[in-house]
Amino acid sequence: MTSSPDAFGQFVTQPSGILAAEDEGAEEALRSASRMISASPSLLARERQLLARHTEALALVLRAETGPSPTTCVDGWSQAPWSVSTAC
Repeated sequence: MTSSPDAFGQFVTQPSGILAAEDEGAEEALRSASRMISASPSLLARERQLLARHTEALALVLRAETGPSPTTCVDGWSQAPWSVSTAC
């Protein structure tokens, strides 16, 4: 079985979707979407919400996989899973 860090590493290092597209229009489509998001406060806020949700989900998986840590701190959370999930 693949560990969570290995699976996440594969996810972020193997291009997919528009990043994996080889046609000439894909690069411009990505730039256009990026400009649109950057120009919109509401889309930027939504992007931050999605990133925060995915970061928290990854931290929960890492915490479940690694178990309690001797360096437990705020609200019983080990900082290790949170640090790893926010490092990318």
